[in-house]
Amino acid sequence: MTIFARYLCWMFLLRALLVLLGIVGVMLSVELLETADNVLRDVGGRLLFLGRYALLRTPDLVSQLLPITALLAAMFTLLELARHRELVAMWVSGLSSLRIIRALLPAALVLVAVQFSIDNWAVPKVMDDLRAWGVGRFDQSNLGDDTGSVWIRSGNDIVRLPAEATQAGRLEDFTIFRRYPDGVLIDRLDVTAAMRQDDDTWLLLGIKRQFVENSKDTYLTHLRWEGQFDLESIALIAEEPRELRIDEIIRLIENDAFGQRRPDRYKTWLHYRFVSAAAPFLMIALVAALSHHFRGRNNLAQLFLFSLAIGLAFFVLDKASVAMGEVGLLPYWVAAWAPSVILLCLIGSFILAPESSRPVSVPEKGSLPS
Repeated sequence: MTIFARYLCWMFLLRALLVLLGIVGVMLSVELLETADNVLRDVGGRLLFLGRYALLRTPDLVSQLLPITALLAAMFTLLELARHRELVAMWVSGLSSLRIIRALLPAALVLVAVQFSIDNWAVPKVMDDLRAWGVGRFDQSNLGDDTGSVWIRSGNDIVRLPAEATQAGRLEDFTIFRRYPDGVLIDRLDVTAAMRQDDDTWLLLGIKRQFVENSKDTYLTHLRWEGQFDLESIALIAEEPRELRIDEIIRLIENDAFGQRRPDRYKTWLHYRFVSAAAPFLMIALVAALSHHFRGRNNLAQLFLFSLAIGLAFFVLDKASVAMGEVGLLPYWVAAWAPSVILLCLIGSFILAPESSRPVSVPEKGSLPS
């Protein structure tokens, strides 16, 4: 890394840290004002637990605010360079926006790694802890409907599970509605308990079997049943996709979300988990690319406004695209990738425009060397 790159990276990272601390501090203060009464009531009025609540909420806020932090920190870095006329010296020396992006690349990669780590490990962990704690608005997740049951699809069969036992990881006192491939009901099995034999086979115990054709009840001590679902994964459908790890999202996709959610919802978030990690880099590249279009001290306000406007427009488009991918209005890969690809193309056009718009001097006739 060159001296110039180290200088820019340290300037940027310092401002990114200060901006992030400031924004997260403000957001936490606002949230605590709203939820402090509920939290203190749930924990018996002990103020120490209010600090614990704030610590557990921090990773989620950092995850959401890191891209906008990168945008603001990049703008503040260039404004600081302009204030000391260092940016003017860079422009005069012919420094391109691409070289600025390359100099800031190590800092951008640090933020990308932080973004991915928080999204994939920290956020799922703290959300589980908050729901297990059950304070404020993070009370226990409800799996199923108000009848206390959750319905899932396993191959051709429909299974009704007690929500409480399912969340505890137990498979007991449940009902299986077995169907033909065309959807016609075969029979109903009321099962007392079940034991997994292998990946797709369960040993059902204490079964009451009711046939559809003659409504005759029979009782069996045991029965083998091919149930294609992962009991540990069922509780995951009660959580938001952004609160799941990549391996958990993949498990839900493999199980077709147990028929309770659209698989496209989780496929969109699987792609988006990787795409969203690049958002801090895109924000840095956007500001650096725009800096060449607004050279000079008099244009710095325009640089700030244009960067902020494009960045906010990207965030809005990004969230809207993911939402449309979740409900199937867009193919999941388009919903996850399109906003970032569009912004990347826009950044590329800003980088190439100064090069293509430079006037080319053509030697006059007779001035060529003989």
